[in-house]
Amino acid sequence: FIYSMASSPNIFNIYNDIRYIAEKGSCGVYFEGSSYGFSFELLKGYLAARMLWDPLMSEEDFEKYLDEYLMIYYGDGWSCIKEYLCMQDKCGNANGCFMNNFDCPWDMYNKEYYRDNFDTFITLFDQAEKMADGEQKEHVRDARIHVLFLGLSATYDKCFLNGTQSEKEKYQKLYSELWNELRYGDYRCVSYCSGTGGLDNFPKSQNDIRDTMGWVSKNAQGEPDFTGYR
Repeated sequence: FIYSMASSPNIFNIYNDIRYIAEKGSCGVYFEGSSYGFSFELLKGYLAARMLWDPLMSEEDFEKYLDEYLMIYYGDGWSCIKEYLCMQDKCGNANGCFMNNFDCPWDMYNKEYYRDNFDTFITLFDQAEKMADGEQKEHVRDARIHVLFLGLSATYDKCFLNGTQSEKEKYQKLYSELWNELRYGDYRCVSYCSGTGGLDNFPKSQNDIRDTMGWVSKNAQGEPDFTGYR
């Protein structure tokens, strides 16, 4: 559980997997998940519950439930969130099959795809937040956290270490946004960056810029644990 903000890009797999298991005669499925809300865990729980009630539903019905949830939870900009989910799914599929448990994010996500589409992802979430209302804005911002976390890591070398001045300034602005959300937001959730929740490796300020996947806990020997950095 080193990278709790980078859960699996497997929303659309829920339909195919449960249907396949049901067709093989299974009487049930045990799901393990999270309620943090940073990477659509609540949506996954909703869709999984629907599938358990009707595991042989049509793909059209599954998508209907997906759209229904997105409309209610994220507001009028829900289609922007859905577009991201489709791209997130494509990003995961680009790496093929993987085994993961909040570890080794670049085993789950294709780093090059995320890097090349990071600007698009940010634009989609900007649009969704503008169109949201009330608590829906907070829901969009919650989901945006994992996008920043992954995107800033994917673009760290290209845009911050080796980027133009404007690219560095843009990177620092987004980095500051993520830092403030985690350090001073409702969550105060450095624990969501590193599984054990230690503060030692968390940046001391928003100007202490590093690869976001360097925000990890220490191992038993007191050394930085970079197990998930691939």
